[in-house]
Amino acid sequence: MIKNNNIDVLKSFFSSDKTNLLINEMNEEVTMCYFNIIDYFARKNQNRLSFDEKEFNQTEDLFKEPKIYIYKTTSSKKINSLLETKLKKIIFTDYKNLKKFKQNIVSLNGYDFEKDIENFIKNEFKIENRELILFCKNNPIFLISEITKFTTNNDGYVLDDTNLSDKNHILNLRKSIFLLKKKGAEIKSLYSSIKSEALYKKLNFLIY
Repeated sequence: MIKNNNIDVLKSFFSSDKTNLLINEMNEEVTMCYFNIIDYFARKNQNRLSFDEKEFNQTEDLFKEPKIYIYKTTSSKKINSLLETKLKKIIFTDYKNLKKFKQNIVSLNGYDFEKDIENFIKNEFKIENRELILFCKNNPIFLISEITKFTTNNDGYVLDDTNLSDKNHILNLRKSIFLLKKKGAEIKSLYSSIKSEALYKKLNFLIY
């Protein structure tokens, strides 16, 4: 197992007392890939992800729930303000800010996403399938769904040949879910979007 790679750093963040993690954004698809990996580790560690900007000044969770706060900003000023809080948080930002803050903050370089995808598949799921790894590197947004398909039926696993329009549709669905969570949307709206993605993936899966 490779030591000190980004996946190891991210995984250990959830069980450590460190409160800040910085990730630079490359593009929307890669950002959603990292978010899905974060969501995986959050669920595994029984942490709840929070996107509520209104909780920006909160210093303590009244209900003592283990939360990880997610922020997206390119403002150095806001990053500095966030770092002053005791909240456990992950901040998505640009590469300029990554270079500025990485000496003092645990940081992941999003440009290493291909290595991170391979390490995530190999080290977390003990999968050595080269076709799966290569496909996920070329289509980061499908990382979790492809791993799920493989672990469900690795003998009959077939690569997802989803065309570009389908890929964009899924990306847009996941972006809408991300934004709804961030805006603290009503549960009915959020459920509707999640249900749409689940149905779309189910229909796509049935093709195989």
